[in-house]
Amino acid sequence: MSIHSDFPKEGLPVLNGDFLLYLSQDHQCVYLEAVVPKRDISPEEHQELVKLLKEKGVVYGLLHEPVWEGERLILARGKLPEHGEDASLEWLVEFEKETKEDEEQIDYREQKGIFCVRKGQEIAVKTPPTSGTPGVTVFGKEIPAKTGRDLTIKTNENVGFDPKSQTYFAKTSGVIKVFGQHLEIHPELYIHGDVDWDVGNIRFYGEKLIISGDVKRGFKVLVEGDLEILGNVEDETSIEVYGNLLIEGLVIGEKVKVFCAGQARIGAVEYSTLEIKKDLVVTDYLLGSKVKVGGDIFVTEGIGSIVGGEICARGNITAAILGSRANIETIIHAGYEEELDQKIKEVREKLAKIESNKAFLREALKKGINLLKLKKLTREQIKELEKIKLSFENLLLLEESYREELKKLFEKVLLFEKQAEVKALEQVFGGVKVIIGKEVLKVTKNLKACKFRLKSGKIAVFKVDG
Repeated sequence: MSIHSDFPKEGLPVLNGDFLLYLSQDHQCVYLEAVVPKRDISPEEHQELVKLLKEKGVVYGLLHEPVWEGERLILARGKLPEHGEDASLEWLVEFEKETKEDEEQIDYREQKGIFCVRKGQEIAVKTPPTSGTPGVTVFGKEIPAKTGRDLTIKTNENVGFDPKSQTYFAKTSGVIKVFGQHLEIHPELYIHGDVDWDVGNIRFYGEKLIISGDVKRGFKVLVEGDLEILGNVEDETSIEVYGNLLIEGLVIGEKVKVFCAGQARIGAVEYSTLEIKKDLVVTDYLLGSKVKVGGDIFVTEGIGSIVGGEICARGNITAAILGSRANIETIIHAGYEEELDQKIKEVREKLAKIESNKAFLREALKKGINLLKLKKLTREQIKELEKIKLSFENLLLLEESYREELKKLFEKVLLFEKQAEVKALEQVFGGVKVIIGKEVLKVTKNLKACKFRLKSGKIAVFKVDG
């Protein structure tokens, strides 16, 4: 006999015709509907119905007690399948700038940005699809569950995938780009236009960032690779570069700060602060700026002048023109190593402290030895005297090591000073102050092409070769 004949569509009369017995179309539910006024059924009637259902093949989900749901009295209930969940991707990087609730003032320059990752950084973790749990009809037939849909992420060569942890990671530092189901990392980035409110402050971790326009007032650019700015850098900006730096335009403003850990090439600089760890080439002029360079400085192209400000270099300084006809004070300091100066200062401070401690221990030893000669020391006091003597000897050894370190530092300083040179290929104006090491020479009258070097410990003026 078929299920349809066992459970006719119009219902099967039961319990003396007081109820009609139904089977839901999905075979998930067997229930009664009252023909007479709605009433509960007795335990005996329930047992009678259970027996009938078993005879008709209902083996799953028989309820111990029937339950009313609206106008239906449920006798048996199957189990629907739980379909598998689709694969998903959890991002491990933040694509939005967080704003703290207690921040009184929001810097909107930080609300936009370029999102970068560093080499080895985990980007996202994939959760695979699940198979789900099958369901069961009231007749005990299994209903298969649908497996969740998988997620395919397409990547470029700079994105890695660890199948064991299901994690995507950066194979190189760079800007991260996500579009649709594509994930890419690019070690180089080209920004068309200016760094302004539309772009926001930039923190770039990659090989090279190129900005085709200007860096506008008040914005910050931090780059762990190379940076090229094809326009100008305005006041109140901060440029921090850990590779090489190229600025084709003008850097201008008393509140501009530029730091470069590599080589730098800049068009022109006015009233700005620069710190360059290697060589600096300026292709037009330096005006009223504070510049500190760890290599050589060259200002020989374009106007080729250094006017005003304080220019310090560990190596040589070469320009076409030093100073101006207005005799503006222009400080040119070559052969200067700030880190060496700082180390010398620190060692001298340590030696001064040792000298103070030596004086204290020397006095204690003197008194102790005098008391020992007079046999006025106890055994414990003699032991203390030995400790003081040992401390004094150790202090002398430490002093010797510091003096040796100081000697080597001075040798390095002398080497820098000996090799340092300041060169003007066309002219030096009065008002220029040339410093090599600790020696100072004030230029009081205009000079034609010449160079300044140390000779017998003093700064001397020489003709430029050729």
